[in-house]
Amino acid sequence: MSDPITISIGYFTCEKEEIEPHILLQRADAALYAAKRSGRNRVIDFSNLPTLSSDEGDK
Repeated sequence: MSDPITISIGYFTCEKEEIEPHILLQRADAALYAAKRSGRNRVIDFSNLPTLSSDEGDK
């Protein structure tokens, strides 16, 4: 029997002209790692992260 496949997804959304691409990627990356930390088969929106503000995700 093969191992099950799992997925973790992190995302950030904004208006097209609202944000620089590198900041978009940093915020999506922060959400992805939060999803990975919270367990298998998770989807996390950056705006729902309880411990990170928008400024912290820009580092």
